[in-house]
Parts: sequence; structure tokens; C-alpha cells
Amino acid sequence: MATYNQFEFDKIVAEMNKAKVDLPKLIASDIRNYFVTSFKKQSFDGEAWKNVKRREHPKTARDRKPILIQSGRLRRAVNESIRKTSWQEIVLGIDVPYAKYQNDGTEKIPQRKFMGDSKELQDKIYKRIDREMKKILKKK
Repeated sequence: MATYNQFEFDKIVAEMNKAKVDLPKLIASDIRNYFVTSFKKQSFDGEAWKNVKRREHPKTARDRKPILIQSGRLRRAVNESIRKTSWQEIVLGIDVPYAKYQNDGTEKIPQRKFMGDSKELQDKIYKRIDREMKKILKKK
């Protein structure tokens, strides 16, 4: 007996299985890029970083450099922060000793968050998922 698969579920299932591998990688990349962009914007989730004293009355080129970008080590670490991508979890991490103090702040260091959850980032992730799912449904 011949059957006709009008909705081509087999192709959709195959595309969904492929998305289970590809989508976490795309989302991880989006997350990493969002965090790296914090350094360029000098803000996180629309909230500007507190300025540093050296930039109040700059005397040298170093004094005019953006916040948290003296050597570039922290930004490079964020750019290389993807540790694991799977359907179950996405893990990013950095191994720079002072990163936590800058991101969370301390009594003496004001918080200059560059990694973490944010409404803006959540919106980007949901848009990515929506775009990728629409691509799958269009391929049928």
C-alpha cells in the first residue's frame, strides 16, 4: 500500500534533528557576540558603565581608552568564552582572575557588567529561535 506524506513530516523531523545540533551553536555565538559588544558600547542591557577617574580629565592616550580595554585581555577572553554547546545547555566561561570583580563589582570596584542575563539578550535569543524554526517550516 502506497502512502502519501502531504506534510513531509520526515523532512521536518530531519531538519529539527539538524537544528538540535546547529541552533545551540548559533545561540552561543549570538550570546558571545552580545557580551563582546558590551565592551564597544561600554554598557550592558542598555545601562552604561560607571566612568573611571582617568577619563574625567584625560592627560594621555591611555586615559582616553575605553573602560575595561587596557590590554584587551578581558575582551579576548569573552570572545573565546564558548565552552559547551548542546541541546541541553550552553556554557560560556572566562579564565581571567579579575573578570568576576569587574562583572559583579566590589566595595571598591563599581560593577561593569559585561556577561549575564538580560532582557535585550533574551529577545535576541527568542528572535534567533523563531527565525531558525521558520526556515525549517519553509523548507518542507
